[in-house]
Amino acid sequence: VQARRPGTLIVSSIYKCDKCTKWHAGNASGVALTRSGIFATCYHAIAATNSHAFVVGTVDGRTAPVVEVLAADKKSDVAICRAEGIRFDPTPLAAANPVEGSPVSVISHPKGRFYTLTTGQVSRYFFKPISKSRSVPFMAITAEFAKGSSGGPVLDANGNLVGLAASTYSIYYNVENGRQENMQMTLRHCVPVEAIHGLIRQGRKTD
Repeated sequence: VQARRPGTLIVSSIYKCDKCTKWHAGNASGVALTRSGIFATCYHAIAATNSHAFVVGTVDGRTAPVVEVLAADKKSDVAICRAEGIRFDPTPLAAANPVEGSPVSVISHPKGRFYTLTTGQVSRYFFKPISKSRSVPFMAITAEFAKGSSGGPVLDANGNLVGLAASTYSIYYNVENGRQENMQMTLRHCVPVEAIHGLIRQGRKTD
């Protein structure tokens, strides 16, 4: 945990509020890939069209502007970006996806609770449909995360990056007329590391 916190980033979007006269910051998570400023996060974390700018922050208080999206895949929900004027402590990528049952840890920023650690296991892999003819692989884990965690590193027992925290889905026992009652379980879905490897190999933006 101590070795990987420096490579876990705060990814903030700066935007002008449409409900007041103030500027605001929306926080997500990210993970450093190289010392020269390249990092990974979720596509949806950097896709906001009303953002004036994006910046990254580190655990020791350094900040830098995000100047470029090097590659992105909306369907797999992953983006590789570059920040300027900063040196990172990179997190090594695992060579392949971990098997189901493997222990994992997540370091992320759930609703501003910066650098929160949770642990769990890989619970399953599944295919998320994106059209009638195509689906993309995702990984589900039992380590907890929440809003603000998107793009946070999912790490194996050796501290290698095996995925990115992406989204949650809550299961309710009763759902009637838009009303949800008796929540039973929250599923936590992640971008698997093989999707990151694939995007690095492609090195381009895809819809």
